[in-house]
Amino acid sequence: MEQFRDRDPHASEQATVWGRIYRVPQEEVPEILAQLDHREKAGYDRAEVDVHCTDNVVRRAMVFIATPDNSDFLGPAPLPEMADEIVTRVGPSGPNIEYFLNLCRCMRDIHVEDKHLIDLERLVLERAPKT
Repeated sequence: MEQFRDRDPHASEQATVWGRIYRVPQEEVPEILAQLDHREKAGYDRAEVDVHCTDNVVRRAMVFIATPDNSDFLGPAPLPEMADEIVTRVGPSGPNIEYFLNLCRCMRDIHVEDKHLIDLERLVLERAPKT
């Protein structure tokens, strides 16, 4: 989303995306893609990209990228607005807050320190219903 870099107060000079990739058995690909296409149906493009793995091997992986024509796309929205959306929205896979907090936990598990994610998590936890 290079087009938002000049308007995004959260943009980092060193843009790095962290995550996990999974190898899927060929016979399971159609079923898994159908599930992902359903889950990501709100305006995501599917793309194949080069992934630079921690073992220094570059692999091809499929990703889903939110596009500006996605009705839920927040672009460079202020963090409080993003936090409100995360706390209140529910998608086909369940509450967004569950997905988001799992993402934060996974990033900690692989020792990724992302200031944007940490700041957003703090705001989400402040806004989350107390159980």
